[in-house]
Amino acid sequence: MEKVHPTAIGQGLLAHEFLKEIKNVYGPNADHLKLDWDKILRSDTLRNQPITLMQELYEHDKFIELIANVCRSVRGKI
Repeated sequence: MEKVHPTAIGQGLLAHEFLKEIKNVYGPNADHLKLDWDKILRSDTLRNQPITLMQELYEHDKFIELIANVCRSVRGKI
């Protein structure tokens, strides 16, 4: 089973969608518009302090392709 660990922004988006659906069932007490997005954005360390290597990866498409191929190859052998 694959595991997903979203960043703070990803968790905020999940909370937003969850509360939107809950509001449809339970009414205005579960208001998805009351999420503190400024706080959510500030708390996302991956956004505010990105891994140094990430910028390097963004600038080198061929390297990303190589890493993806290696991951696919290893994953196929597990």
